[in-house]
Amino acid sequence: MEPGSGMTTETTTTWTGPRERAAEAGVECLGDAELLALVLGTGCTGVPVGVLAATLLEEHGGVGGLVRSGIGELAGAPGMGAAKATRVAAAIELGRRVTFAASLD
Repeated sequence: MEPGSGMTTETTTTWTGPRERAAEAGVECLGDAELLALVLGTGCTGVPVGVLAATLLEEHGGVGGLVRSGIGELAGAPGMGAAKATRVAAAIELGRRVTFAASLD
């Protein structure tokens, strides 16, 4: 721990992030913001990835709004950029393809 970081050994060992929760309980147990945080990977200066994910969902009206948003719109959101926006769009497209493939079975 860095001095003045505000984090103690206790905080770092008891806090469970989405990666850890997914590994322990499965991704189906995660909320929308946690899943989006995993797709985003990182936040931005002064904004943790979980906050960025929750803000994106709130500003777009949930996952349905994200589905209707294009890469350009997502990239223009504070804390986002082309790489993160493309990652989100790719995850949404993969979900669509999985849904389509499952409907053929």
